[in-house]
Amino acid sequence: MRELLVPFTALLILGLTNGQLDTASEAPAPTGHVFQPEEGDRFFFCRAPGLAVNIKIDSLTAGATQFAMGTAELKGSNTGTHDQQDEVIFIYEGRGRVLIGETWFPAQPGTTMYVPRGLRHGFTSDETAPMRFVWVTSPQGLEKRFREAGVSSLAQCPPAAGE
Repeated sequence: MRELLVPFTALLILGLTNGQLDTASEAPAPTGHVFQPEEGDRFFFCRAPGLAVNIKIDSLTAGATQFAMGTAELKGSNTGTHDQQDEVIFIYEGRGRVLIGETWFPAQPGTTMYVPRGLRHGFTSDETAPMRFVWVTSPQGLEKRFREAGVSSLAQCPPAAGE
């Protein structure tokens, strides 16, 4: 399955940038980056403790300007909306259901979602294992929200009420 992720991600990037790269003569030549599985900026969320996001490529990690890309792991459920970014999500591990608008669909490895900006979407993982997926957004912005809302460890979260 990992062999599919590299060409898939490259196609997403070219599709989200309409195949056009910034060719301004003042810009330094791109150098490219390789990120190993454990690398990237990893965040957890106190309000969604079953969700972990790893930002791999954006302006801070790789100097990208047209899109952001990362991976996520979800055990449980999470829904949301982002008004400024289109998103493509590719599930590569786990099973469950995905939400687009008001409709739930079955999800398994290989399921791909296109989420236009402003559309409610979400995930519910199967109880037996987390769902793991790749996300790509354009333009950037969602990754900034992850950085603002995330923590590096769930131990940083305040105790839940009643504990």
